[in-house]
Amino acid sequence: MLMKKLLLLGSLAILSLPGFASAAYNDVSLTSSTTLSVNSITVNVSGSAASIESLVVNSTNFVVTILAGSSFQVTAPNLNKLVADVGLGRNVDTCTGSASVLGYNLTGTSDTVVVTVTPSSTLCADTAAASSSTRTDGSGGGGGTVAVAPVTTTTETQQINSLLAQIATLQAQIAALSGATATVAPGTVRTSITVNLSSGSRGASVKTLQQFLNTHGFVIASSGPGSSGNETETFGSLTRTAVQKFQVEHGIAKPGETGYGRVGPKTRAKINELSAQ
Repeated sequence: MLMKKLLLLGSLAILSLPGFASAAYNDVSLTSSTTLSVNSITVNVSGSAASIESLVVNSTNFVVTILAGSSFQVTAPNLNKLVADVGLGRNVDTCTGSASVLGYNLTGTSDTVVVTVTPSSTLCADTAAASSSTRTDGSGGGGGTVAVAPVTTTTETQQINSLLAQIATLQAQIAALSGATATVAPGTVRTSITVNLSSGSRGASVKTLQQFLNTHGFVIASSGPGSSGNETETFGSLTRTAVQKFQVEHGIAKPGETGYGRVGPKTRAKINELSAQ
């Protein structure tokens, strides 16, 4: 690792340089890890086959010029947070309760990067602890833990809709056996389909479509894939048949017409309208 124009500015100098070896005038070799003291904060600098144009140590920061094809790394053994003003070439930026490392790698590039690194008195360990700690409310002097309401995930929402779909299907089956018309409670399963669907389509929108059809009297299958609670994300022949029945029932399309068996704008609009009721 070759270092040229090593500059030490202000009243602060390098604390110890075990990795420096003397060479010609204005030319210093950095052969291993080197320890610097900046603003009373210790940092270790090192690299691999690095050619460093200059390293300027100021009172609160240090500036390093990294040439193309080289790498440079700074480690704070006391876990002080390292702040750099340049992102180009940065490949390591770790600040946790166990490590504080900042690294640049210009291997394979033609870039020369001038980086100002400022070691902070703030410790990475303190930052990590603060981000994971529970906030407290100190108003009124009493304090107390702020309760965070549980968030319903997409998976949980799908499970709920699946259960509601099964209930609606059972209601439809009971109504069919008794000769009555099945009534799905308003808002039981709310659907919003925003894309066109047809045979071969895949994804969450297909599953939503199947759930809607199963709960509105257009059952895709009585058991197995596509049945209530077993909706899939694949638009197959059973789904197409159920869509065709839905279209005929609501006067959207009939056999031989364009869009028959496909979920286009008109079919989507009707599905979303019925779901919102």
